[in-house]
Amino acid sequence: YDTSAVRWCGLGFYNARQMSTTYEPDFLTKGGLLNRNGTNRLADRNEVMVNYCSSDSWQGQKSDSVLQSEDDPTKSVSLHFRGATIAQAAIAALEQGVPGLPKLTDATDVLISGDSAGATGVRTHVDNIAARLKNNNPSVRVRAQMEATFFPDVNGRQGAAAGTPADPPYASKTQRYNSDVARMNPFMDESCKSAHPTQGTYLCMDNGYVELNHVTTPLFQIQDLTDENMLGSLVDAGTAATALTMGQKLSDQMAELANIR
Repeated sequence: YDTSAVRWCGLGFYNARQMSTTYEPDFLTKGGLLNRNGTNRLADRNEVMVNYCSSDSWQGQKSDSVLQSEDDPTKSVSLHFRGATIAQAAIAALEQGVPGLPKLTDATDVLISGDSAGATGVRTHVDNIAARLKNNNPSVRVRAQMEATFFPDVNGRQGAAAGTPADPPYASKTQRYNSDVARMNPFMDESCKSAHPTQGTYLCMDNGYVELNHVTTPLFQIQDLTDENMLGSLVDAGTAATALTMGQKLSDQMAELANIR
C-alpha cells in the first residue's frame, strides 16, 4: 500500500509522470540505448520506449486489486496491475503499425531491452515476443538486453531439487509467490510454467532462475556487482549475505550464464 501510494503521489523520483503516459510529451530525448548521438551504434534505428507505469515489473494481469495499509486498516487503494497487458498491447500496436514507424512485422533485427523492472519485463516476455515475430518472419533476428535484477539463483543449490519443499528457499518464496498471484495474477515465461505446472511454480517469477534455465533468446546481461537492492532481497529470502558475498555470487552467476550459453 505505502509503496504504491508513493509511486502515484510522490514528489521525488517516483511521481505520477511515471505512472501514466498522460503527462508525456510527443517526443522524448533519452540517453543510453535511446541516445541519438554518433557514439551509439543504434542511434539510426527505429526506437520505441514503453514507459514504466504499472508497478508490477510488466507481469500483472489483474484490475482493481485492493491493497490494504499495514498501519491503518481504514486505508486502502485499488490499483490496476496490468503490466503484461500493456507490454502485449504495445507489441500488437507496433505490429499493426503506428504513425512515424514501419510495422514491427517488417523488421529484420529487433532488440528488446529493459533496465531494472524493465529487465524483468524482458525476461518475462522476450521468448513470447520472439516466437510471435518469427511466426510472421522466420528470418527475423531477436535479441534481449537486460540491465540489473539478475538476482542470484539460490534454488536447488543446497542438496535438494529446485522447487521442492526440501529446498531451503521453498517456504519463503512460495509465500511471496502466493501473495503476487493474489495481487496481480502474473504472466510468466511459458516454458517455465510447463516445467513447473504445480509444485515450484514460484521459480517462474525468480529472475535468476528464469534467465539461467528458460530464456532461449540470445541475450546481453549487465549487472552491478554492488547492487544494494540485490543485497536486501537476499536477506529477505533467508540467504545470509554481505556486500562482498553478494558481489561474488553475482560474479559467479554472470560466469555461469556465459558458460551455459
